Amino acid sequence: MKELETLHSLEAEKGLLGCCIADPAAAMSLVIDRLGTDTPEKSFYDYRHKLIFNSLCKMYTDGDAIDVRTLNIELKKAEPNTDFIEYLVELEEAAVTAGLAEYYLREVWEQMQRRQTIRVCNGIIAELKTPEDHGGISQIVDRAEVALLDANLKNRGGENPSLDEHLREFAEEMDNYKYGEGRITGISTGFKYLDKMTGGLHPTEMVVLAGRPGMGKTSIGMNIVEHVAMNGGSVGVFSLEMSSLELVKRLIFSRCRADYQKYRTGFLEKSNLPAISQAVAELSGKGIHIDDSNGTITDIRAKARRMKAMHDIDLIVIDYVQLVDGEGKYGSRENEVAKVSMGIKQLAKELNVPVLALAQMNRESERNPGSAPKMADLRETGQLEQDADAIMMLHDTNIRDDKVAEEMEAAGIGANAKDGWDKAVLRRDLYITKQRNGPVGDCHFLFHKSSMTFSDFTPDVLELMLMEKGKLRI
Repeated sequence: MKELETLHSLEAEKGLLGCCIADPAAAMSLVIDRLGTDTPEKSFYDYRHKLIFNSLCKMYTDGDAIDVRTLNIELKKAEPNTDFIEYLVELEEAAVTAGLAEYYLREVWEQMQRRQTIRVCNGIIAELKTPEDHGGISQIVDRAEVALLDANLKNRGGENPSLDEHLREFAEEMDNYKYGEGRITGISTGFKYLDKMTGGLHPTEMVVLAGRPGMGKTSIGMNIVEHVAMNGGSVGVFSLEMSSLELVKRLIFSRCRADYQKYRTGFLEKSNLPAISQAVAELSGKGIHIDDSNGTITDIRAKARRMKAMHDIDLIVIDYVQLVDGEGKYGSRENEVAKVSMGIKQLAKELNVPVLALAQMNRESERNPGSAPKMADLRETGQLEQDADAIMMLHDTNIRDDKVAEEMEAAGIGANAKDGWDKAVLRRDLYITKQRNGPVGDCHFLFHKSSMTFSDFTPDVLELMLMEKGKLRI
């Protein structure tokens, strides 16, 4: 392509190769770390320079001694009829000092990036001329975004942390434990026992939070969003069920613990207004970015990339999986949701953030109210079971202890969803049915329906609620 003919710097390529020949110990690790070794033809424009760099990389990784003579011998394996010795001497003599390697490297890398980006754009333009042959416009745009990100990251070995870097990071964590400052290793959910069970939400993980309608999936999801944002994090929320305004209202009333149902029916008391204003002020400027447009998994991935680039989001929440369109023809709804599930897992890995995916449970889960939910209770797909790193399911509490049941009744705590609005607080359990890196089991919560807020439930909390009712523990 003619437009690529001027996108190179032969002087910089010569200078960089000269530094590598003159002082391979100092220059080669720096160059390989930035350019990589797998595609030298993309790093250099001149054909001779491609051959020389390829041979340098092979010799360096094999531990061979590098000078003009040994390098010429290696080059002759690729080009038997060519003698490179004079040109190699010229390159070595042109290298004033290996200290200039970084300067030459920056110029060579920038020119490579320009060529790479133009190649990507030309490929996109070609596909856009016949979009029907390439999966449609939306898929072309999605591939374009991925390709442009790859053009910026490929051949940069420094993007992948070395073993030593991981070991240093782990050693710092161990120092915290040594000095009595042990902490969770992921993003805190704001719920102490859930954090203790999971260690928080970890990068690249897909966490499924499931429940039947009305169990409080969105509420607990937004409680986590609020906690992350109020502690300096940035969260991207994709809401396919509720409008962004509705979610913001929920955040406000959850924050100030005011009665949202009274607000909706026009009976909100004036005494709540100062607390609501305070909640608005506290949430203002926080890193919560809500997208309520319906879309395909391709759309969500594209928007999430932009959120990551613009706001450096720490967590993604999707509400909820079964409402996401898989795009295309899949033969069955199960296959479509499976495609969505795989796309969500890929998104978590691509952006290196945890994805909290809310999901519906099927009706079968209601037939055995006394038993713990199972992964098979997830609606419409088994792929979620495979892709998820953790699966958590909200369910009604099965209270086998009559004493606890009596105390909950005395404290005004409902045991299940059928109690309706006559109980201000419901007991909810979140059962972790799968966790790749941790235990499974129940986490106990109270669901404050009026403000759509979840809180940890412990014996101390129950005792306090009994005291507020003017009753003693049985």
